[in-house]
Amino acid sequence: MLLFAMCWVHTHHLQYLIDLSKECGGKYGINKVAMMRNGIVMVRFDSEEGKLEVLQGGIYHFDNKPLIVKAWTPEMEFSKEDLLTIPIWIKLPGLDFKYWSARGLSKIGSLVGKPLMVDKQTEKKLGLSYARLLVEVNVGKTLLEEVLFRNEKGVVITQSVTYDWRPSLCDHCHKYGHDKDNCRKLHPTQQHVDETKETKEEDKMQTNARVDKGKEKVQEIRKYGGN
Repeated sequence: MLLFAMCWVHTHHLQYLIDLSKECGGKYGINKVAMMRNGIVMVRFDSEEGKLEVLQGGIYHFDNKPLIVKAWTPEMEFSKEDLLTIPIWIKLPGLDFKYWSARGLSKIGSLVGKPLMVDKQTEKKLGLSYARLLVEVNVGKTLLEEVLFRNEKGVVITQSVTYDWRPSLCDHCHKYGHDKDNCRKLHPTQQHVDETKETKEEDKMQTNARVDKGKEKVQEIRKYGGN
């Protein structure tokens, strides 16, 4: 019972995330967490219930960066470059209070991406220096620095947009999810060397997952009186 978790964090932060996952593992039945290639973390669970609970937990963020979680399958190829959209937090500094309604924020947020939710401070209108929203954006498109909209009088309003975090953009292949130093097209040999150890660990966890599934099937057969 495996999950892939992918996040855009520095290596030392990624190790902290792994340690934190182990500490909180009892709640979900996590029995192993391992760092794979290029920001990928593989998580193994004791039960299907724990895995499903994590999958259904909604949107996760770590250090203001999206943590993308997907169920593992033997055929899965999971990399940052494969993602078409990601959820990121945006701020609308100096936004007039009259636009802080759910409809107003959704309309303005839709100019950047697909609005998903607002943070608690914005929802309760506790900090009025900016509104903060979570929006789903296309990683292949340029992130807007400002948006334009018309107010109730037909006047065009220019609203600046800031980001808690932006995905890395490679200067060489112009793809998001990595920088030039970690570009597979620019450093194919180094990439192969770096992945050798990680692939062995990944294969080990996948093998264990298949063994666990086999045990579950045997137990299920015995439960219902099979041989």
